[in-house]
Amino acid sequence: MATIFATESIGLDGLFQFSPLPYAHVGGPGNTTWTGNGYDNTYAGGLGDDMLYGLGGNDNLYGNSGNDTLFGGPGNDFLSGYSGFDEIFGAAGNDTLRGGDGADDLSGGDDHDWLSGGRDNDFLSGGFGNDTLYGNTGRDTIEAGAGDDYISGHYGHDLLLGHSGDDTILGGRGNDRIYGHAGDDWINGGSLDDSINAGYGDDFVLGGLGNDTITGDWGDDSLYGNSGDDDLSGGGGADYLSGFSGDDSLYVGDSDTASGGTGEDHFYFGFGTGTSVITDFELGEDQIHLRYDEFTGYVGGTLDRAAQVGDDVVLTLEWTDVWEPDQRFTQRIVLEDFSIDDVSSEIFGWSWA
Repeated sequence: MATIFATESIGLDGLFQFSPLPYAHVGGPGNTTWTGNGYDNTYAGGLGDDMLYGLGGNDNLYGNSGNDTLFGGPGNDFLSGYSGFDEIFGAAGNDTLRGGDGADDLSGGDDHDWLSGGRDNDFLSGGFGNDTLYGNTGRDTIEAGAGDDYISGHYGHDLLLGHSGDDTILGGRGNDRIYGHAGDDWINGGSLDDSINAGYGDDFVLGGLGNDTITGDWGDDSLYGNSGDDDLSGGGGADYLSGFSGDDSLYVGDSDTASGGTGEDHFYFGFGTGTSVITDFELGEDQIHLRYDEFTGYVGGTLDRAAQVGDDVVLTLEWTDVWEPDQRFTQRIVLEDFSIDDVSSEIFGWSWA
């Protein structure tokens, strides 16, 4: 082990100034603990289960082998766990955290941090600030925290969690679970079969490759299934749903616009009082489903009228409240670029889905 200790500043008649030197520690085979100061320190942990505290200054902490704990403290620190199951805390400052091999726990803390989990199943938390978080390989759990964060799961079946702020979330290659939470988020599920809930805010979601399940939740969302047989649900707000290719299921709410794309697509409607639009209904391939579970407590469900309005057909449905028969509700579905001559019972169906 090599050690350079700090000294006090000494003035010689104002002609010379000796400043404290930073600590430079290299650990040995045992379990060691190093504690820094307010200057820029460099620590290497060695082979054991080490604890490295940079404290103030812009520190470089290297865990090396073993299950290490690294704490940067204030300052813009570089922390690398290397191998082992490491716990790495950036705290204040714009920090860089690398987990390396092993199932690591990384926490950025305050300010704008850069985190990479490395191999194995890691947990990453950005904390405050606009952070960048990479899971890399393994089944990672990544939590954005406050700020406008960038999250990439990369390889593996990951759990990716946005937070407050306008986050960018990429699932990568794997069956990922993604939650946007608050903010206007941009989400791409990547390849394989993803489950995505955009959360609050006006979000943009692209399912990517695979059979994806996408929920917009609250806000005016834009949801794109892309390839695969996807399930899209807008939730609250005026949403745009696009299945693109594949045999897709689109759950259409009031004020939503839906496009099935290619394939045999199914458009599901619950009870509503607004107007929804289907842009590309294909006779003989697509079908409109009225959901039993959404109409509990209502009777009727009659197609009151169908009208040709320019190039479009407007379908008007009427419902009556079981307990208050005088209350009637009107729901409209617009089929763009469609002919009233093709309107029949064959385009409708009932479903419990």
